[in-house]
Amino acid sequence: MMPSVDSSLDQNASTQEQRPSLTWQIDLQSGRIKGKIDGVKAIYQAVEKILLTERYAYRIYSWNYGCELLFYIGKDTDFVMADAERAITDALTQDDRISGIENFKAVLVDKESVLVTFTVISVAGKFDYKKEISVL
Repeated sequence: MMPSVDSSLDQNASTQEQRPSLTWQIDLQSGRIKGKIDGVKAIYQAVEKILLTERYAYRIYSWNYGCELLFYIGKDTDFVMADAERAITDALTQDDRISGIENFKAVLVDKESVLVTFTVISVAGKFDYKKEISVL
């Protein structure tokens, strides 16, 4: 006797559903959890966490998680302004909810830091983000 195969299983296997981005909301100042967030707010928080976490520094994270901003310490601010878009894009696009960044601008704040601003393009929508990168 031959087993029967349900063909509807094959159809469901090829379609991928969008998983919710529901997560805990973290108050970065106090280090406490404040509730839950979803959508753009959850992705905004993910961007913050990615850019605050140094890549390769923590064994708990994969080597794809985080950003290499400590690399810029001691570097010339012109180099930082030229390379920051590449580093940030590489870090953020590791998250499958983020497809890229646009409107990237790097401005010299002083001889010790560069302010970068950009728009994050995500599955939940676009939002603006800014980050100061220290070279000291």
